[in-house]
Amino acid sequence: IINVGELDSIGSNEISRETLLKLGYLSSKRDYIKLLSMGEVKNAVNITVDIASKKAIEKIEKSGGKVIINERKKYVREKKDIKS
Repeated sequence: IINVGELDSIGSNEISRETLLKLGYLSSKRDYIKLLSMGEVKNAVNITVDIASKKAIEKIEKSGGKVIINERKKYVREKKDIKS
């Protein structure tokens, strides 16, 4: 989870999964990135996330930035037939 108020401190206009991983916001590439609206953002940033609140998107766009939502594949395990 990352709040819009934290984005200015990252110091980059383009924020990706790799950026967040390098800065310690994520512990692995598989971590889910959720953007929430707490705080304010002053600089225009483009951020790629897995999910974002409507209010967070509004705040980013108001500052001149853009929120890009990842299309993550959903993996579904098939149940094997179990014979008793």
